[in-house]
Amino acid sequence: MHDMKLARNRIRPFVERARQFSGWRLDEFDPKPLEPQPPWDYETRAVELVRAANSVLDMGTGGGELFDALTASFFGRTVATEPWSVNAPIAAARLRPRGIAVVRCGSLQLPFRPAIFDLVLNRHEELDPAEVARVITFDGSVLTQQVGRSRWRELRPFFPRMQDFGDLFHRYEHGLETSGLTIVQARTHDWKAAYRTLGDIVFLLCIAPWEIPHFDPLDADLPALLAAEESLSTEQGIVLTESRFLIEARRTWEDDFDPVKEYRMAHGDVKSIVDSPWTSVGTSDTAQEYLVLLTYLPLKGYRKMLTLVRRSRAVSHPLAKTPGLIGFTFRAKLFRHRFWTLSAWEDEKALMDFVGKVPHLDTMKVLGPYMGDAAFFRWSVRRDALPLQWDDALRRIPSSRA
Repeated sequence: MHDMKLARNRIRPFVERARQFSGWRLDEFDPKPLEPQPPWDYETRAVELVRAANSVLDMGTGGGELFDALTASFFGRTVATEPWSVNAPIAAARLRPRGIAVVRCGSLQLPFRPAIFDLVLNRHEELDPAEVARVITFDGSVLTQQVGRSRWRELRPFFPRMQDFGDLFHRYEHGLETSGLTIVQARTHDWKAAYRTLGDIVFLLCIAPWEIPHFDPLDADLPALLAAEESLSTEQGIVLTESRFLIEARRTWEDDFDPVKEYRMAHGDVKSIVDSPWTSVGTSDTAQEYLVLLTYLPLKGYRKMLTLVRRSRAVSHPLAKTPGLIGFTFRAKLFRHRFWTLSAWEDEKALMDFVGKVPHLDTMKVLGPYMGDAAFFRWSVRRDALPLQWDDALRRIPSSRA
């Protein structure tokens, strides 16, 4: 029989401390690992990605402690979000003197325009994969570490109402892929760890009220806590399972050429595709094959989209009189500011004559600083393969890269 009054007095200081908690530094409550910990280091990888970025978003920054450290030598654009009203002003006081904007908002609907961040960091904050993908720029990345489903599974028999958020690892991985990103790494790891006292566990449950709804450690849930302590205690401490997973994903121009991804995105980006009809310009009496050029033009943001549209019109108008051009079509993914041209030419000389002259030459000079890495693919087709089809052209890209 447990002495309930003694037990209540033993854990009360942890409950009171949790009520005053702010920030998100929990080092003193870290358990002692009894098995190998995750083979990755979130902070190390985050610093590597920050160095390669020009703009970074940290989702659910807490008190800003970690983001402050990760960006200590970073001088690009930085923004942090924090949904909790207690932590948001603490994060602002820490980060704003360094020029880091702090926005109090939820994490499932971000208040930012599309394609604005080169890197999105997320450590133990909820996310919507499609929303994260929306705010990532061309060639941008997301790095997230989350709590795995197996964490503290030993407590479930004692707390049947303990929340189960499902298989977030595969949900996030699949969600990022179907939102047009390529998975760079996706790893999960479970290990055993020992907590020093029941009070440590109570503190962590109190500051995470979503774990056990209506958690009442000093009254209704006290018997279950004591039963768990008695059952799970060892010489090392109270042994529980820890679980984490890490996902890193990136957007590249190759994602836009992946027909499989386009099929998966049938309810998303594919609807934003705008194709111009194939325009036939000329024919050749001698050529049995034509040279095909597929050009990929990714803008880094929306600022120069109108300029690109205007310049494209300026280029397309004289195309009808371009010697050696057989036909052409344009494609645009407006929401992701990706653009392509697909054209057929009588030969290499005709193509090079057009590329090196106004207005095409002037257009590329104006837009060059605002573009990501353009890509060009060439192949030959028989005359009877015209008009060219986008699906057929995009299917050639993997073999062309190889």
